[in-house]
Amino acid sequence: MNLDLSDGDQLGPHSLELANGVLHHRPRHTEGAGLTLRLNKAQLAGALLKPGALRAAVDAGQIEADGDVAVFEALTDLLDDFSPYFALTNSNA
Repeated sequence: MNLDLSDGDQLGPHSLELANGVLHHRPRHTEGAGLTLRLNKAQLAGALLKPGALRAAVDAGQIEADGDVAVFEALTDLLDDFSPYFALTNSNA
């Protein structure tokens, strides 16, 4: 999967590849990727946190996608669900 980020300190092309249980990131596009997304960091975070948000944003024209959106959905299906209220530290008091 290729990503073109349009804001933040790491603008430009990125690629993600999941192989043998490891998610690889490279600061360039990968030839033959199943999906290329053009979006900003907030849109990426929203798509990762809300199932179906990416497809809805693509359908609404807010995110540009070249390829099969199911590639991104397959990646998010592998992520753990977590509580936003997860305690990072516990008090012993």
